[in-house]
Amino acid sequence: MRLIWLFFAVFLYAYNFYVPEKYKGVLPENFKILKYKNLKDINFTNSLVLVSSDYLPFILKNNLKILTPVGVKKEYILSNIDSLSKIKTIANVDLPVKILLDKVNGNYKEVNATYEDFKSKKIDAIVVEKKPKNEGFYDFYLPNYGIVFTKYLIIYKNEIPNLKSINMHFEKIFDFKFKPVYLSLILTGYYIDRKVEFSKVLFENYYVQKEAEEKLRVAVTPNWPPFDIYVNDRLSGIGVDFFKLIAKKAGLNYRFIIVNYWPDVLKMIQEKEADITPNTSETRDRKKYALFSKPYYSFPLGIVCNSNSHVKTLKQVKKIAVGKDFTAEKLMKKHYPNLQYIEVKNVKDALELAAKSKDVCAVDMLPVILWNIQKLSLYNLNLVHKTSFKFNLQIMIRKDRPDLLKKINKAIDSLSQEEKSKIVNKYIGGILKEENSNNSLVFIFVSIIILIILALIILKYRKSSMTDELTGILNRRGVIKEAKKISVESTLLFFDIDYFKKINDTYGHEFGDYVLKEISKLIKSSIRNSDVFGRWGGEEFILILRGTKYKDGLKVAEKIRKVVENYDFNGIKVTISIGAAPFRGDLQNAVEKADKALYEAKESGRNQVKGIE
Repeated sequence: MRLIWLFFAVFLYAYNFYVPEKYKGVLPENFKILKYKNLKDINFTNSLVLVSSDYLPFILKNNLKILTPVGVKKEYILSNIDSLSKIKTIANVDLPVKILLDKVNGNYKEVNATYEDFKSKKIDAIVVEKKPKNEGFYDFYLPNYGIVFTKYLIIYKNEIPNLKSINMHFEKIFDFKFKPVYLSLILTGYYIDRKVEFSKVLFENYYVQKEAEEKLRVAVTPNWPPFDIYVNDRLSGIGVDFFKLIAKKAGLNYRFIIVNYWPDVLKMIQEKEADITPNTSETRDRKKYALFSKPYYSFPLGIVCNSNSHVKTLKQVKKIAVGKDFTAEKLMKKHYPNLQYIEVKNVKDALELAAKSKDVCAVDMLPVILWNIQKLSLYNLNLVHKTSFKFNLQIMIRKDRPDLLKKINKAIDSLSQEEKSKIVNKYIGGILKEENSNNSLVFIFVSIIILIILALIILKYRKSSMTDELTGILNRRGVIKEAKKISVESTLLFFDIDYFKKINDTYGHEFGDYVLKEISKLIKSSIRNSDVFGRWGGEEFILILRGTKYKDGLKVAEKIRKVVENYDFNGIKVTISIGAAPFRGDLQNAVEKADKALYEAKESGRNQVKGIE
């Protein structure tokens, strides 16, 4: 055993570890640590090298490998100007900043300048890792725009034996859990709530376009769970996993291009900016510019409506919310041309519209609906119809690549029922046991039945829940139940977040979720345990101050308003408007009065309290 440990220590010491002179972090003691000034002088053979994330183009160009990221780089753009798009001169620009500015500003210039130059307004902006206090500048925090990069990457060239042991050693040294880095993740990031492919930015700006063109460009929208979704920062989902398996069988070399809006994917296929998209279905208009593989799986469409509406059957459905240019829209219009269709951006918007409206329903594939109902806590939606026709999942290919179609179809034919079941079960649950594994119709039928049963079971279970999944406070159902227990005169506060849509549009839905959670924590810590506090829906909240008379309730409302106004939401100011009304056991009446008061607060300029006695 001692000999083994001795060998391991000698083995580690046999490797050089090159680090930049400015690096100040802890490093493995058993390596031979060598500082460097010029990366070109390093011998990469049997060596590990620590480089900043700005060396990504160098890594790509020299076919180097990445072992692990180290640290997180979070930066500020300090500016004398109130808008990123107006910046003309900026200092200390690095890759994360360049990625952001290249998207919002087509006319900026990188300059060499000091912080003193910036303070004296000789330049418009400068990039810093720590924001100075009370300097009076505008500051733009990159993580608020979804851009977070690692500070350093550990890279190497040749295969390293006993890599697992080295990884274990690193985990003890660095304050993070080791994980491999995939090129597609490095080149992909967030930009204002839209996952985009940054490789194009890298390649265009650093002259490594050739490497980008060697791989097939696969366009994916990661906002269609459970088919396209990010899980633990990795692109996953039923459709994505099917494509990865099919690509492996077909021997395809590819990279993912992340696109937020589905019509943009179709446009990219048309204009040959992308080669493939994996999760769609053949339609007449798309056949003009694309080829389609054989179906690799099928699911029925489901129609859901507000449980409080009169719509209980398909015949009663009049209006349908559906994603613009989605296959679901085309299928529905083909089979139900007389319905009124409301085009929205995505499934989330369709379901939220149906949850708020009593005369609008929503449609998409059954697994998509099920997933989103759970994620968004839209438990007031009921499944009213499952269509008899199915959504066939197919791979779309640009029309001038019939060579790809042949390879992909051959790979789809080789998919076993066991492989299909494994992928579907991973995201939906249950075990699909086919009596005849060679009969695809039996397989699809069994899958559909299990999906429907699972959907009904989960919907029933979730409806019994009283807690909002995102914020951890009561949901609407929970508020209604607790309100029935209050017999003393109380005050009801009905409030929502001012300009919440603008917050989502500007900083992204993840930041919007953060605001919802922080406000919930703030208010929960400011009230008594006996008070009833819950999320009514979206950005709307209800607070019932048990045993608090109306005039005193108005004072409490004002205190809550100030608490929110004075809170720092990661550098963003957020306010709420509050409507107040007495609560004497009739929840509906109190909510209606408070809602009218809230409307008055909004009309009067927001960030204030109004009441109706």
